[in-house]
Amino acid sequence: GRFSDSLIRSLRIVRYDEGSIGNSDTSSSTVVTPSLVLSFDVSQDLCNDFDTLHGGAQATAVDIFTSILLHRVHQVPSVTTDLHVSCVSPAPLGSKVICICKAEKYGGMLQFFS
Repeated sequence: GRFSDSLIRSLRIVRYDEGSIGNSDTSSSTVVTPSLVLSFDVSQDLCNDFDTLHGGAQATAVDIFTSILLHRVHQVPSVTTDLHVSCVSPAPLGSKVICICKAEKYGGMLQFFS
């Protein structure tokens, strides 16, 4: 749709971390989950009537970006069944939005990403 085309055009991959399990000492281990950091610019076609990022564009970004990470860590066909977006403050026209996606649980029938 309209939002996804605009998001893909301005999408920048900032960082990808495959995740790891490492021992910091003999009594504990540190688990780093796979993560992906992306950014995009808020263009006019992603804005609402107040010239801030439209809520539908935010939800589309979360859906697309977590799906990109899912495909990197667990390459099977999937669909989004539950999506929650919380907004802290508006992203005005022309601003850069940075998204951090984390694979909380993956590999089975259900995957959880944030």
